[in-house]
Amino acid sequence: MKGLIVASALWGAGVVACGGEPAASPPPSVDSVGLKLLAIPAGSFVMGETHRTPRSLGGPASGTQGDWDEHPAHRVTLTQGYLISETPVTIEAYRQFRRDYQGSDLFAPYVAGISWDDANAFCRWLSAKEGRPYRLPTEAEWEYAARAGTTSLFWSGATPPARNAANPWGLRDIGAGIAEWCADWHGAYPGLDETDPVGPASGMARVVRNSGIELRELSAKAGGVPTLGFRPSRFAAIPAYFQRSANRASMPPAAASTAGYVVHAIGFRVVQGAPPPTAPRAADVPFPLDGVLQSTAGIDAGPPPDRPYLRMRVMLPLPPEGSSPDAIATAGFHPAVGGHIHSGGLAVMPNGDLLEVSFSSTMGASESDPDATMVVFRLRRGSAEWDLPDLFYDLADLNDQSGLMWNDRGRVWFFGGGRYIGDVPFKFTTSADSGATWTPLTFPRITRRTGFIEAQPITSAFRDPPGGTIYFGSDAEGGSSLLWASDDDGGTWRDTGGRTAGRHTAFAVLRDGRILGMGGKSTDIHGYMPRVFSGDHGRTWSAPEPTPFSTLAGGQRPTLLRLQSGRLFFAGDFQSSSAKTPPPPEIAQHGSYVALSDDEGRTWRIKRLALARPHEGKTGDRAYGSLGYCIAVQSANGVIQLTTSVNRPALHFEMNEAWILSDLEGEANASPAGTSAGPRVEHAERYPGGALRATWGSRRGANGDYVLDGGEAWFGPDGRKRYEVDYDFGRKAGRETLWRRDGSVAWTWDRRPDGTGTWIRYWENGTKRTQSQWRGLVAAGEATRWEPDGTVAARYQFADGFAGRPPREP
Repeated sequence: MKGLIVASALWGAGVVACGGEPAASPPPSVDSVGLKLLAIPAGSFVMGETHRTPRSLGGPASGTQGDWDEHPAHRVTLTQGYLISETPVTIEAYRQFRRDYQGSDLFAPYVAGISWDDANAFCRWLSAKEGRPYRLPTEAEWEYAARAGTTSLFWSGATPPARNAANPWGLRDIGAGIAEWCADWHGAYPGLDETDPVGPASGMARVVRNSGIELRELSAKAGGVPTLGFRPSRFAAIPAYFQRSANRASMPPAAASTAGYVVHAIGFRVVQGAPPPTAPRAADVPFPLDGVLQSTAGIDAGPPPDRPYLRMRVMLPLPPEGSSPDAIATAGFHPAVGGHIHSGGLAVMPNGDLLEVSFSSTMGASESDPDATMVVFRLRRGSAEWDLPDLFYDLADLNDQSGLMWNDRGRVWFFGGGRYIGDVPFKFTTSADSGATWTPLTFPRITRRTGFIEAQPITSAFRDPPGGTIYFGSDAEGGSSLLWASDDDGGTWRDTGGRTAGRHTAFAVLRDGRILGMGGKSTDIHGYMPRVFSGDHGRTWSAPEPTPFSTLAGGQRPTLLRLQSGRLFFAGDFQSSSAKTPPPPEIAQHGSYVALSDDEGRTWRIKRLALARPHEGKTGDRAYGSLGYCIAVQSANGVIQLTTSVNRPALHFEMNEAWILSDLEGEANASPAGTSAGPRVEHAERYPGGALRATWGSRRGANGDYVLDGGEAWFGPDGRKRYEVDYDFGRKAGRETLWRRDGSVAWTWDRRPDGTGTWIRYWENGTKRTQSQWRGLVAAGEATRWEPDGTVAARYQFADGFAGRPPREP
């Protein structure tokens, strides 16, 4: 029965009462810093959310029963009793560890604003002081103790408990009050029962429980104590939803100790005892980050630069765009993927792949919603199809927003935003292996800022001079942008001080050393997009002057790129998305454009991109082609890569300069198939110790491009096959299979010659999780989702990627 808690251990000679306090538990003990420790019995319970979460309590817009990371509800058994502090660690106790800690009156008497690393340091200090092991509770230990035998939404029933109230096992301020760190990495629950779980082996964030992390109400600024993290200054009341026992949230473990502004109000309580002997479970690896080849064979191969080349492909499948969270999950996607994927960052990886990271929110919900996540998708070099979008990271119950990616001479940077996370303007991580693995997500240490900054990185990043200071663009206040700068490779960051004339400004370094800023949106000069120049690395900007392009508005963002040829490339829309700001009369064309400049942006050759599709929200006489939030990068072979968003579906254009300079409108030299294609070449890649890592085939296409052809397989270090697929001139054919590291099947995709296919995902116990029907990358037909026990959870009928309920509900 869901929610049942069964206590099964003995404390001394006392029998443990089912669902309540131990009948003869030992009396509480008090350690040398004044923390009272309570005995928690061993037992089992159902972990995860099993109740509807009322919107009146701040329940998520993405569902009726908790967030994605609270599912599936599953039985957890704790085989050992443990001692846990009655309350979170107090300021008085923490100051015995660090005397310079400055607390907050709101959370007194508890310590707040502590990083995960700082919490663990306290546990190590206390262990040495007491001669007994102290640690953070595992997530399972925390929820088990918080529920204390209850099965309701809160341990106190349907409404949150009062402050300082004790639950049935004596724990105070659990289920109400300050948020608390747990030991585990944040990740999805498995579809299996667990014994003494300790969470996944790795991740981007650590678990935070007891809620209180939803930060939209936080004061924007506070002082920082560098060695401790943050000193909260003023916080509003915590929404009740984020205080229920089953709710989970997460933060980068070192977030508090690497920035200078308020990010969170997180404290912690301690467990006395050795950690569970259980090994962590294998972390889920997003498919776009799995099996990433490091080979650069044929990376310079491509269509001849003097022959016009344009190819358009669908970048994202349907769904998720435009669908509900339940329908998206039933189609087979990670439940953290929402129906609105937008404002991404794109980079060419060192191995030639394209990788994009965008934020994802529930369709129709605010982009500032705390349920927003960051999703990732990859175009593997030589493939005709992008990998399906998957979760990159989720700082759960915090707004994740806006991505910027940049290949810095083989080191790939990701900069991410997020609104209402206090005064933290961005976060970042880097990869040295083409995006397969990433450094810990880091909040910046800011040395200077000169005004309000929107936590929304844009499209441009560069070093100036080459090898010197790092710069990247971000929104500032209203219709303006700025450049962030780091002189020490990301160790510290500073606001360069100046502000441009345009939100979402795109930047490029000119040959004379000045920086060009091309407008963006929300600012205009008689309807024209402005441009500005800086000769002092962003400290000041020139007076705005008009460009030949229309100003832009909501759902639009231009892109600017310095090409290998020396030309500047620019792309955007001919018209603003807002009827209130029409383009100047001189701009008569409609739709989208690409443009080249040979004279550092003074004049442009502008070409309409006729294949662009309308903005998803525009109909009738305003349904012009739009690039939405577009991004451009250039591959090693000289091909320009341009991606769009807020279309249905999002698109990817490949083109060369010869096509832009030609009179052609449609695709050109696009197909790699043909009699002039080269012979198949077989490749292999090995692990450092010599074990086979991957095999694949490729050939030079008839259009000169590098394409995957023949079988591809990935292998684990133990020699076990992990993935296989067949390619036919870059297109997948037949059965595609992904295995988990334990050898179980994660999913299969069967493709038929008529273009249809069936995608089946499996739970860890081998039962089906989802099954959906597809025509290409568009869902078409019935899709079903099951619980791990085989119960049907949902069923939808898809047509052209849109979901409707079937005639018979499960």
